[in-house]
Amino acid sequence: LLNWGESNTINKSLTIGYTVFKVERNRKYILHHLKKKINLPVSFTNTREVSCEKTLHAGRYLILISTYIPKEHGEFLFRIYTEHSSKCFEAIKHAPKNKFYRSSYQIALSVQVTSAYIFGKTNHKNPYVELSLEHKTYKTDIYRGSNLKFPFFDDESFLFFLRHPKKSVLYLSVWEKGHIFDTSLGIAQFEIKQLLNKSPGFLYELTLNLTHKQSKQNDIDPISGSVTITLIFYKDINNC
Repeated sequence: LLNWGESNTINKSLTIGYTVFKVERNRKYILHHLKKKINLPVSFTNTREVSCEKTLHAGRYLILISTYIPKEHGEFLFRIYTEHSSKCFEAIKHAPKNKFYRSSYQIALSVQVTSAYIFGKTNHKNPYVELSLEHKTYKTDIYRGSNLKFPFFDDESFLFFLRHPKKSVLYLSVWEKGHIFDTSLGIAQFEIKQLLNKSPGFLYELTLNLTHKQSKQNDIDPISGSVTITLIFYKDINNC
């Protein structure tokens, strides 16, 4: 981060710095509520340049650049160097626009997958979780750790904008990544209407049972494990 412009003179130098937050993997919009803050070996300093080096897991991050003193204005040059390919864009919108020929968005929902517990054999390799809600489907990264019976997903989260929250159902599927085909380890579901009578903006943690679907209608779905998620919803989609 480099002070840039005529306003940064010897007589008036700005104290500058930046903060990094881990956000939802699919977020494209301005962040209104603070997320997980990344600890960086950098602080706000009254110098021409502020820089640091940090190893981060794959994901999406939001960088907040600012002066130390509120409402100070200045011009800056910001560069990002990465060892692997990455993309960077400026978040300038608050939420997706409603289209006149479709129903309006009612709520914004942030879903975070934290962990899963898989019953039975422990030789399942490369598990991941797939989330589906209102025709949107996302997948977490594949778990590469050693505890295959209790995989953690590094707080993988995704942002959904819902048009029909009273009818929407969140589907979660745990899969084992294969060379050709993926194998289902269990599925779970949660009706979003159960959230609507709660207070928005708060974190709710849920542990849902995973089941295997049976071919016969009279068979009871056996529990194959569980998946733990956290949910935050906002009734104002422009303030999520």
